[in-house]
Amino acid sequence: MSDTMLNTLAALHRPGIRIAAPQSPNPFVLAWQLDLPFDHPITQLALERFLKWGLLSGTPERPTATPDRGAVVRFTRRYSHADRTAARFLHVQGVRYLDSQWRSSRELRLRFAATHLRRTHSDSIFTDVPGMVLSDRARRLLEPEGLIGMTLRPVYAMARRRTTRERVAIPWSQIGEPRWELRSSITLPPLSPSVALTAQDGTPFVGYERQRLELRDPPFTEVILRYRDQDLSQVEPFDVGMTHEHFGQPPCGERLIVSQRVYQLFQKHKIKARWTPVVVEEC
Repeated sequence: MSDTMLNTLAALHRPGIRIAAPQSPNPFVLAWQLDLPFDHPITQLALERFLKWGLLSGTPERPTATPDRGAVVRFTRRYSHADRTAARFLHVQGVRYLDSQWRSSRELRLRFAATHLRRTHSDSIFTDVPGMVLSDRARRLLEPEGLIGMTLRPVYAMARRRTTRERVAIPWSQIGEPRWELRSSITLPPLSPSVALTAQDGTPFVGYERQRLELRDPPFTEVILRYRDQDLSQVEPFDVGMTHEHFGQPPCGERLIVSQRVYQLFQKHKIKARWTPVVVEEC
């Protein structure tokens, strides 16, 4: 974001939050966070000014970045507890980011640096790939519930040998309680045709051989996943399922879709996670 954009937002809405180094992971990035609805008069006024000055393109309803200006405007959808409770299914993610080094080639198990794991106490982790990783506390609480479709895959804690500097898996006894990747034995049908599948370069997605799958809904950061009710009716009842689509590329690029029962169990046991309601289209 340019100084002009930041100063304009600061003048329009001083309660906003200025984000810069060290809060921003990129020391060259400036941002101004407005905790306002998309259709709020101040939000719309700011967008109109940026469009007028050529700092953004598109319309106030669908603003997009102007590449040569180096500015991006993003909106985050927020959902209330009532919104989440009303949903039949939800897309779930962890709340704490942790960099995953890679997956093991044979078992496809996630690998994390032991030093990072020691500093992480959250019950749910997200990383650069879709899905989530749970604490052992969460595993102990969820396993007895008999959640349909739920599977758990152990993850590796990695450290370097002092002599060779080679990365090797170390026992969890040297770190703390183990971590588990939440997965499912149930694959859901393809997303609704109303969801546009896009490649990483913005072109229509054709296949994984030469493309990486992305979903985009600018200016929003999160895309709403949609299914047709008639497609879901063909799937066995489930509490935890995985999308047919791999976001990025296979393997293990699926997103987690869970039932209302899972959401209620997370609330009951105070397991924090990020939730996005899934839309089920009546045909």
